[in-house]
Order: sequence, then structure tokens, then C-alpha cells
Amino acid sequence: MKALAVFAVLLGAIALYSLQPQLGQSDESAQTIATNYVVYRNAAITYAVNNPVTTGTLTPAMLGLPSDWRALRIWQNRVEGNTLYVYGTASSQEIVAVQNILKGSFAVGVNQNNHLVTSHGTCVALPSFIPEGNLTTVISVR
Repeated sequence: MKALAVFAVLLGAIALYSLQPQLGQSDESAQTIATNYVVYRNAAITYAVNNPVTTGTLTPAMLGLPSDWRALRIWQNRVEGNTLYVYGTASSQEIVAVQNILKGSFAVGVNQNNHLVTSHGTCVALPSFIPEGNLTTVISVR
């Protein structure tokens, strides 16, 4: 009888453990990609704000990224007029992770039909050089 009771307790413990949310590899990967994007984005914003006459694409050398930083995706940027665009391909999990890191910023979203769609539903017109579905940041730099 004791063996049956011990078995029931262990079975219950296993059941409770299996119900706990677990951080899977894909969640960790999404967080890593999101952090990588945010570092690149922040470096581009800093450069563009501190160099207001800059236009066009900012090269990685211009951005002053940490020496050990490596792009995990092909992140791109462009300054046009008074606006900096930072963009690149990302999965839906990675986009959510970026939005979480940036606390639901109104400046970050996805390009849908040449409009920035944020987690708040904000819709800002985007230039056609940003590919459809890309994770995108739009910042006024002047």
C-alpha cells in the first residue's frame, strides 16, 4: 500500500512539473535575436541623432557597435529626410521579443502594406524600400 502511495505522489509531482511553463530553445533564440536587433537599432539611433546631416545607409563601422557584437541577421538602416528606418527579417516570436524589450514602443512594429503596424495598432506610412513583413523601427532624428 505504501508503494502505491509513493507512486501516486511521484506521478502527481511529474504531472505538476510537466504543467510548468518551460523556456524552450525557440524562446531563447528569439530573445537572442531580439537583443541583437535592439543593440543594432540603438547604435543606429545614437549615430543618426548625433550626426543630423547624415543621409542614406549607416555602415556598421559608423555605428560604434561593441567589438564583440556580430549581426545575427541582416539588419539594415536608412536615413531619409528627418527619419531613420531600421529593419530586417524576423519571426513573429522575435518581433514580440523586441516589442517586449522595448516596452511596447510605438516606434517598433511590422511592415504591412508599406505601413508600420505596432502592437498598439499604430499605422505609419513606410517607404517602399522596406520589405513586406520586416521588423521595423521608425525614429525621427532631427
